[in-house]
Amino acid sequence: MNIQELLKIKTLEEYVADNIAIFENLYPGVLESESDYYMPVIRSTSERELRIRTEIADALSQCFWMSARDEWLDWCGEEYKVKRLFGAKPTTQIEFSIEAIMSIDITIPKGQLLLSDDNTKAYTMEDIVILAGETTASGLCELDMLIETSDIKCEIIGTLLPYTVGAKQLAPWSGGENYEDNEDYRERISMALDDNSVAGPENAYIKKTLDADSRIHQVKVFVAGDRVQIVVDCEILDDAMINRITQACNGEDVRPLNDKIDIIKAEIVTLDITAKIYLASGISIEKLIDIKASVTTMVSGLRISQPIGLPKIIDALFIDGVEDIAITIPQVGILPTATQIIKIGNVELSI
Repeated sequence: MNIQELLKIKTLEEYVADNIAIFENLYPGVLESESDYYMPVIRSTSERELRIRTEIADALSQCFWMSARDEWLDWCGEEYKVKRLFGAKPTTQIEFSIEAIMSIDITIPKGQLLLSDDNTKAYTMEDIVILAGETTASGLCELDMLIETSDIKCEIIGTLLPYTVGAKQLAPWSGGENYEDNEDYRERISMALDDNSVAGPENAYIKKTLDADSRIHQVKVFVAGDRVQIVVDCEILDDAMINRITQACNGEDVRPLNDKIDIIKAEIVTLDITAKIYLASGISIEKLIDIKASVTTMVSGLRISQPIGLPKIIDALFIDGVEDIAITIPQVGILPTATQIIKIGNVELSI
């Protein structure tokens, strides 16, 4: 039930009818003979009442995470100690080198500061070890900017190291992500109570994983043998994402030491649809655009490992204006595995 239903907001005509009844109770017979004078006032005050009630309902809805938007949702999230993800920082590989071969391993520590010519900062995301007998080693580094991509070069060592070390950026920065939208943020808030322990609840692992990288659309968690399987739906499962998830679900202070995790990218199972659509009389062929949108919306709402049956596909095709359909593809529904997710493929509709 939403706020509007709780407040029982009526239609304009219902408010008009209510106010007419009040007026006639106070002034019997007046409206019948002088409606041209009083009806415009009754209708205008009724519309004013509707607007005020709607504004109050909307304001109240901003106080609950289930319906709040934008800054109000941020405020609701603070109550659950869940902050909006303001994007993901891009990463790249940077090669570190020493001038001479050493007889011992040289470690560039995690968190090592790198700078660009304009003092833009970047940091190593892991310990990078130049092995004894070698002069170079590369590792993953993160640009300290919330941006999708960047051509900035960060090759200046920002803090002193025991040995003279040079740095060379091997590629532009990539893999960043934009500001987290309301729906994704709302989903993480809903799992806030599961965030206190990762000893048992699946939602705790899901919440930690979603918090780790805003490029992750959804997560499924299950146990296989003695290992926790974390399946992520994302465009690219890169080293940066794996590193962030691993750190978010680390064994030092988050998960039990006997929990071992595997991070898996959800395999996409494509749903192709070919169907003949019989439109009602007078319905334009442009209705096919709405039908495709209906199917796409239905499939985009599927979760990892969630199956889809033929009746659900038929329901999505059977929108207003459609009299009948004949499906050629698929002939049966799709039953994905625990690590698969269904995505819409080619939709061919004819009339």
